Amino acid sequence: GKVQRLFDKGIKSYVYLLEGGPSSKMVVPRDEKTGLSLTQPFLVVQLSVPLGAGFNVEILATDTVNSNRRIFLSSAYRDISHTPLHARLPLGMMTRGQWVNLAFNIPSIVSGVFNSTFKSVELISVSASCKLRKVFTMRHQPHNTNTGLYTPMYEGPTDMIPKSCSLNVGTVTQVVDMAVIRQWVDNQQPKIQREAVTKSAPQNPLLRNKPIPSRNAHSADHQRKVQTSEKTAPPKTKKTSKMRREATKVLAPTTSRAETSRMESTRLEQNSRMEPASRLEQGSRLDQP
Repeated sequence: GKVQRLFDKGIKSYVYLLEGGPSSKMVVPRDEKTGLSLTQPFLVVQLSVPLGAGFNVEILATDTVNSNRRIFLSSAYRDISHTPLHARLPLGMMTRGQWVNLAFNIPSIVSGVFNSTFKSVELISVSASCKLRKVFTMRHQPHNTNTGLYTPMYEGPTDMIPKSCSLNVGTVTQVVDMAVIRQWVDNQQPKIQREAVTKSAPQNPLLRNKPIPSRNAHSADHQRKVQTSEKTAPPKTKKTSKMRREATKVLAPTTSRAETSRMESTRLEQNSRMEPASRLEQGSRLDQP
């Protein structure tokens, strides 16, 4: 992918332009072994994602027992899946087409997925086709101005975005915690079930392939007779065909040499008898004037 730093005239500030989709990635820090050690619970990503584009965030967090918990949030996921050390969470509810302060409640995600207590954030990775301005943390949850279908479950104090990080254009602050993710997944489940039923069911019952009836199948009795004859008919083999040829040879009429000579002499005798009569007939025809 391609990552470059340029000046955005719309917000009058420098931004990082990520082009190339998931292959465009920014990782902080470069060396994973060093770690960031960010202890504030809310991680805010200031970005603008075009309509229809995907967005992926990877967060490496540690808990109070010093176990590394790797969290993958992506707009391509549609369900929650996790192992003892990894989690994949959907991010399809994020706002696109404008500048957004996307705030992640890391303690809520760590406790909701891994059932452990958050300690610190050690690594942040962003990969998408987007404009990225800043990534920072906050002690209290920022005011959620995205009044949509999904409401975060947070009862603590809230705070404003710091002035050093605020933008000069209209922005939306969207808070993502485990309650918002579950609400989005529950809202998508009926749609997923409808798609599964549509794929499994035929498009039109009238277009189903029907068996073609045979030409002689005029009645059910005839079909039963045909099926019975097919079942009772012995299979054809080389031995049976040979036996049939031998039986045909035995049953065919045979004529001996004696009979042939006798029949030939009879035919010659009949011809000799008929010859004088034909001569007399010819003579009578000649005597006539």
